[in-house]
Amino acid sequence: MAASIASDKNLDVLMLRYNISDGGSEDDVRPALESIDSRPGTFAFNVTHSGLRGSLASRPSWLGAQNPVPSHADLYQHALDTPGIDVVLAGVTTREQVDCALEALAVPSHSTEYRDHLDSLGDAHREAYSG
Repeated sequence: MAASIASDKNLDVLMLRYNISDGGSEDDVRPALESIDSRPGTFAFNVTHSGLRGSLASRPSWLGAQNPVPSHADLYQHALDTPGIDVVLAGVTTREQVDCALEALAVPSHSTEYRDHLDSLGDAHREAYSG
């Protein structure tokens, strides 16, 4: 739905649920936003996806023993690195969560390899829990 309304000239802001396990934003919305001259400002929310973080904390088999569990800062940075995302909202409730969100602003962008790694974790999570 967001992809179909992104080109509406009356739209100033588009708010997307966006995280590594939600491929729809990446596959559908981003190309739609890139194809228009004057796109709306794009806000991302739910980037740390509590279900994803909870399932990662228990080291599910699909994560693999060699893969590090991404931090909240990694997940914020992933969204901040995404072309077309202008603002990442953080629904924080503790000082620790504020610090984590701010940490993502202080670190350099992820390497292409680490970004691909996070995308593959998102794909694995989506496949594991879509059935």
